[in-house]
Formats: sequence, C-alpha cells, structure tokens
Amino acid sequence: MKNTGWQFPVSRAWNAILVCLVLVTTAWASTESAIYAFKGGSSDGYYPESALVTDKAGNLYGTTLTGGGYPNCSPFGESCGVVFQLVPQSGGGWKENVLYKFTGGADGGFVYNSLVMDDKGNLYGTTYLGGTPTGGCSGGTCGTVFQLSPPKKKGGAWAETVLYSFCSRSGCTDGAYPVDRLVMDKAGNLYGTTNVGGLQGGCNTSGFAGYGCGVVFKLTHGKADWKESVLYTFTGSYDGGFPDAGVVLDKAGNVYGSTSAYGVYGNGIVYKLPHSVKNKKWKQDVVYSFTGGSDGCCLTTPLTLDAAGNLYGTAPGDGTFFYGTVFELKHSKTGWNEKTLYTFTGGADGGTPAASLVAKGNSFYGTTYAGGTGTGCGFAGSSPCGTVFELTRSNGTWNEIVIYSFSSGSNGALPDNAVMFDKKGNLFGTTVGGGNYGVYGVAYEITP
Repeated sequence: MKNTGWQFPVSRAWNAILVCLVLVTTAWASTESAIYAFKGGSSDGYYPESALVTDKAGNLYGTTLTGGGYPNCSPFGESCGVVFQLVPQSGGGWKENVLYKFTGGADGGFVYNSLVMDDKGNLYGTTYLGGTPTGGCSGGTCGTVFQLSPPKKKGGAWAETVLYSFCSRSGCTDGAYPVDRLVMDKAGNLYGTTNVGGLQGGCNTSGFAGYGCGVVFKLTHGKADWKESVLYTFTGSYDGGFPDAGVVLDKAGNVYGSTSAYGVYGNGIVYKLPHSVKNKKWKQDVVYSFTGGSDGCCLTTPLTLDAAGNLYGTAPGDGTFFYGTVFELKHSKTGWNEKTLYTFTGGADGGTPAASLVAKGNSFYGTTYAGGTGTGCGFAGSSPCGTVFELTRSNGTWNEIVIYSFSSGSNGALPDNAVMFDKKGNLFGTTVGGGNYGVYGVAYEITP
C-alpha cells in the first residue's frame, strides 16, 4: 500500500481458508501473465505503484515510484521514477516505452499514483516530491501536479509541464505532498488531495515542518495557466486528517473522499463537500466515521460511486480478522448507512485491500496486498503475495471469489493498486514485487 516515507511495502499473511480454492476453480478459468517485467535500473523504472490507464488504441500508461536514473529523491539515493507506455505488438507481446524520467528537481519526483488522460491524449498526475524549492517541506520541496503531452510529430519526445508546485504559499496553506490520483471534471479542471499542509495544527506532522492535516484542492484550467484553490482544509478533529486517498465527483459536482485518520474514533472518515457555486467556501459533511472495529479503518484509496449515489470502498485495516473490509455507504433521506459487504481473513481469500474497487456488471473487482495461496513474500519468503478478487452480489448477498493468487515469481507479487478492463474483458494491473528481474514489479494481464 502507499507509503508516505522512504519505506517500501512488506506483505502480511494469515492462515489459508481452503474453501476459496473451490471458488476460484468454479468461477474463473483465468490465465495470468506478466506482460512486462521492470528491470530495476535506469532504463525503465521500478516499483509501479499506479493503476494502468488506456487510450483508444489499446496502449497502456502508468508510473513507477522509483527508477529512471536520477538519484535525487531520498536520503538514500533513490531515483525519482518514470511515466511509461506499454504498446501491444501485432505478433503478440508488449513493448515498453519510457515517456518521461523525473529528475527530482522542479519537474517533480516519486509518483505513487495513477494517471488521468484527457480527450487529447494528455496525461496528468502528481509527484510526492520535487517542484519549485520553497524550503517549506522536508528536503525543500513539497510535490507537484504535472501534465505530460504527446509529441506533435511522430517519434518525438513527450513534453512535461508542471502545472502547480505545492507549498507555494506561506505556511503551506495550499497543501503539501500529494499521494493519490487526480480526477478531472467535464470542463477539464483537476481535483485532488494533499497528505499534509493547510496550516491548521493539531496533527502529528513531525518532519513536515508542522504544517497541517491536509487539503482538498482544485486546479482550474484558464486560458494561459492553471490556478490552484483549496476547497477544504482538514483540522485533525472530527472532520478527519491525512487524506491519503484522492476524491470522486458525482454528476452535480459534489466531491467525496476519505481520510486515513481522525474523526470521532480516530480511524478516519468518509466525507462529502457539497458543490459550491463560483468557488465560494466549501463546507464539509462527515458521511461516516470508522470505529476501527468490524467496519475497518484507515482508508487510503479513492471511493467508487454508483449511479444511485451510493459509495463503495475498501478499508485496509481492522475488520473482524484485522485484514480489512469492503464496505457500502448507502444514501437515504435520513442520512448514510454503512454496511460491511465483506471481511477479509488474511487467508486464501486475501487480506489488506490496497486498491479502489472497479465496478463491472453486478460485481466489484479489486486487489489485496496480502493473503492468497501463493508463497514467497514477507519475512524469509514465508508469506502469501496478494490476490485479485471479485465480489459479486446475488439475491442480496455478496460473495467473494479469488481470481488469482500471486507468488513471488516471474508473474509478479504484491498488487498495490486498482485493476482495469479492456474492451474484450481482459483485466490489467501492476504489482510492486516479483518479475523476471526479482523484486521490481510487473504489469500483468488476466484473461478469463
């Protein structure tokens, strides 16, 4: 799951539940293969923390946390990551193209999140570090929002433009350290969150210059440039703090998101920012405060919104077996009602869901960072390596099916972000471990 320090993920596991093996066999006769294994050097990047996005031609795009050859992004000389493209080949297989290598300077560095693509093929994302140095953050830089534009001539280079550098205002009131994906509205404006910043105090921001509990921001696309506005600043109280996850928008322009901490019980919240006309001050409604009990805790990934306005998501911590949950927040005239749809055991069914849910038909699809039936991860290689799962509603109940269990081999290990479907129903994703080159991760495909 996402880090906001210099550490990389370590899996956890529990005892296997054999009944899940039967469900796998009866539901999906699936085949998983690594379509690209990251090499771990300066040529292509490694540790792909992002989900994949696709264009009309079927090419895939993603980011890696590190790699690329510019060792400026941690006290330990970690390189700053890349944006990559995977192109399907007519004779089979995929070719990787590195579209951009981050230097860790004004252009940014360390990309934890997925990209968003507009109708012209431009890619948008955030970097956790880099930007215009201000001295306001640890190391002097606080992250960026960037645009990557395709070449005007075939065979040319993609061009990176920094749309905004965080902590550009005194006291980092504009936010610092964005760690999740952006979302784009119909007008082309961008919305996201920063993990800290906002100058409210009350949060444990040691090492981050003491600046605040995070913000929700909007970047408005003008004729000449982009303007950042803060929609909401978290106080670290009942309204939450440390929004690790990005946001989602409904048709009316309301903003929904979650925080990893605080609220009534200290375990994070789901919130709504009702649409405000002309960017006047947005007010926050707390939809739900997690108790840290059977409902789970500590959300780190964006929510999924259905056509009726109900919210769905994954909680990576707590739950009955302490391996996380899938939950629903159903909207009614009297308020919001939370229901736990599934509780992970950490066994063969998976554990620690580290990604957003993807809706398809009557099912949700997602990944778990731990659990499954594969082996080779964790301390001494004794722990399972995560799963891809399907959660299907039938006659009012939800049943979980494990589509694939990863092992620490060439096909990848430790999936850390959402899956994606192509037009044929094939499923694509990334892992931060495994692959032909050891521990650098893969992009994978699962065909039913």
